[in-house]
Amino acid sequence: NASLKKLREEIGELADERRKRQQEQQERQSRLDRADHGRLFQEKLAELNARFLGWFASSDRAARGIEFEGILADLFDLFDLAPKRSFRRNGEQIDGGFKLDNENYLLEAKWQEKPVDLKDLRDLDGAVNSTIETTLGLFVSVNGFSQKSLENLVAGNRPKLICMDGSDLALVLDGRIDLTALLRRKKEIAAQRRIVFAHVSEIMSGKY
Repeated sequence: NASLKKLREEIGELADERRKRQQEQQERQSRLDRADHGRLFQEKLAELNARFLGWFASSDRAARGIEFEGILADLFDLFDLAPKRSFRRNGEQIDGGFKLDNENYLLEAKWQEKPVDLKDLRDLDGAVNSTIETTLGLFVSVNGFSQKSLENLVAGNRPKLICMDGSDLALVLDGRIDLTALLRRKKEIAAQRRIVFAHVSEIMSGKY
């Protein structure tokens, strides 16, 4: 009858209104969660940046090197790259690793006074070559790489690693470029142009 029909309509309207309020509440909570995640992310990134900058005045190279590996591992963790701390494999020391786009990366991290030379680059390249095909390498050298070593590494060989220097890392830690976006772009440049070290300033300026 008419009364029952009206009651059903009212119940339906109430249910619709309740669903609408629940949806609005969920959306508000989702916005709050995203804002909170972003705030925590920036706080952790700032902490890592402070740790990195704090070691520039240190003369304890051994301690600085160990802490540098820890900073990188924590950075990879912040960007959800499933980091692996330093480990030994078949008598060789690997400074760490991470995973990006279903590819495994071996890490070499150096904080020394001189730019990295060809031998160090080839050591990482050799470690990468001795693993499965989906493995690549990331070499992070705070004080960069000699240009000749970079050129000689790819002469006649397919690049299997990419490189970052201290300036690259500083811009990531300062929040000016996303780490995963930078690594992906460096990999593209290495694959397309055989350039294993494209500086972040050149990437951001559109040179590559």
